[in-house]
Amino acid sequence: MRFTIASMMLRRAAFVTAVAAGCGLGLSACTAPSSHGTLGILRADDGGLHAIVQMCSFHINGVTVRDVDGPDEYFNRVTLDNAVTDLDRVPLPLDLEETSAASQASYEVFAWSEDSSANVEGLQFTAADLETLEVGEVLTGVFRDEAWILDRQPEDEFVDLVKESCAE
Repeated sequence: MRFTIASMMLRRAAFVTAVAAGCGLGLSACTAPSSHGTLGILRADDGGLHAIVQMCSFHINGVTVRDVDGPDEYFNRVTLDNAVTDLDRVPLPLDLEETSAASQASYEVFAWSEDSSANVEGLQFTAADLETLEVGEVLTGVFRDEAWILDRQPEDEFVDLVKESCAE
C-alpha cells in the first residue's frame, strides 16, 4: 500500500484527535465530584455562607465564585492558609447585589489546587437560591432524571452522603 504525505498527515491528525478526545473524557471523569471530592454551599449558624468541601483524595487550596455571565472571570477567590484534605468549611464573603437582575444572574462555585492536582466542580446558583437557604442547610447539585438540579439537604445528611461516596 502506498501512502502519500497528505494521507499520512490525515491519519496522524485523526490519531491525535482520537487520543486527545480519549484523554479529555478521562480527565473529565477525574474531575467528577465523586472522584476527588464534593462541594456545596452551607448557610452557617451566624447566617454567613460557607463552601462545604469533602475531599476524597488529593487536596484543594482555595474556593472561587464567579459570575457565569459577568465581565469579571472571578470576583470572589478565597485562598486557604492550609490545604483541605478531608472535610472543611470555607467562609465565602459573598456580596451579591439584592437587585432583581442580580438575583437572576448565574454564579458558579468550585474548589481548586495550586498544583492543579485536583479541582472540585461545584454548582451553579443564583442570589435568589441563596436567599432561601436556611441555617444548617446545604445547597448542592445532584444528578436526577438525566440532568443536574439544585438540591437542599441538612448539613449532617450532606456530610454522611459525601463521606459514603468517598468510601466507595
